[in-house]
Amino acid sequence: MKVRSFRRFLYFVGIISCIITIISLVRGSLLQTFMTAHAQDNPEHNTSTSSLPSNANLPFAAESYVLSSCPPLDMPSGSWEVEAKPNKGFHWPYFYYLPKNINSTYALVVPNNSGQRSDDFCFHRQRALWSIHEFRFWADELRTPLIVPIFPRFDDETDGTIASQYLGRGTLEKYWQKRYPRLSRQDLQLIAMIDDAFSINTKVLLWGYSASAMFVSRFVILHPDRIRAAAFGGHGWAISPVADWDGLDLPYPYGAKDLLDLIGAPINFKEFRGVPLYVYMGAKDNNGWALPWYIGNGKSYDYKRFKQKFGTSASSLMTSAQTIFNSLNCSVIFKLYPGAKHQRTAKMDEDSYHFLNFYR
Repeated sequence: MKVRSFRRFLYFVGIISCIITIISLVRGSLLQTFMTAHAQDNPEHNTSTSSLPSNANLPFAAESYVLSSCPPLDMPSGSWEVEAKPNKGFHWPYFYYLPKNINSTYALVVPNNSGQRSDDFCFHRQRALWSIHEFRFWADELRTPLIVPIFPRFDDETDGTIASQYLGRGTLEKYWQKRYPRLSRQDLQLIAMIDDAFSINTKVLLWGYSASAMFVSRFVILHPDRIRAAAFGGHGWAISPVADWDGLDLPYPYGAKDLLDLIGAPINFKEFRGVPLYVYMGAKDNNGWALPWYIGNGKSYDYKRFKQKFGTSASSLMTSAQTIFNSLNCSVIFKLYPGAKHQRTAKMDEDSYHFLNFYR
C-alpha cells in the first residue's frame, strides 16, 4: 500500500515537473528570441545612436535630417534600439525593453506620442525614449517585454492627413502612400516591428493616451487578431466597429464603413468583439480639438450631424460610443473620471495597469 502511494506521489511529482519545465522553456524561448534576434542591435545595451536610411523619401523639411545622426541616448539597462529595416516592413526604428523576469507570452506595446509636431526626428526619438523609461516599470510588474515604436509627427500636411502618431486615414490611402511611402501603413509597420522582435505571431497588450490612444483605438479595429487586450484614454471619439449608426455613415476613422476599400478587407468583427477593452476619459476633457478628422481628398463629412448625434464633450462622446459598443456585445469597459481634464491621473494609470495585468 505504501509502495503504491509512493508511486502515485512520484507520478504527480513528475507531472508537476513537466509543467514547470514547459513554462521555463516558454520563458527561456521568449528571452532567447529577443537576445538572438537583436544581439548586435545595441552591443552596449545602454547607449544608442540612430540615423535614417540615406535613401529616405521625405519631401519636406525633415529631408535635412537624413544625412545626420541623433546624439547618443542614455538607455535604461535592459533596453535596445532597433534600426529601421525596410526589407522587413518597417521604415522607422523602435525601442524595446526586456525585464529580468519574463512570465508572459504577450508583449506590452505603447505607441509613441511626442505631444507636438516637429521636423526634428531626434525630438520624436527622445520623446519615445521617455515611454521606455516610464513604462519599463509596468513591463517589470507585468513580466512582459515592452516595445515602443519611434514614429515621427512632422510639421506639414502629413500631420492632418496621414497623422503618423494617431494612425490617420492618410496612412491607409494609396495617394498618401505614394507621396510619403515611409509614412504609409504604420499599423503594418508596427506589426513588422513586433514580429521582428519576437519572430513569432505574438499577441500584444496595448496602452495609449491622447494621440497614442487614437492609434490604439484604430489599430484594434484594423488588427483585432493581434490584440490580447487594450487600454486607452483621452482620445475623444473611439472609432466604432460599424459602418453607420442611426442613418449616419461612419467612414474611417469615425467607423469601419470603408475599410474594404482602404485595406482590402472588412473589419474582422468576430475577433474584435472578443478583444477586452478599457476605454476612459476625464469627465471634463475638452478633447474636441481631435475632431473633425480627415476622411479623404476632396471629401466632406457631415460633421454637423455627427455633433448633433454624438455630441462633442467627453461625457457625450463616451456615452454615445458605449451605446454602440454595448449593443454589439463587445468586451469593453467605459469609464469617466470625475473632475479630470485632458490629463493622465494616477488613478487612470492604476486602473489601466490592473486591467492589462488581468489579461497578461
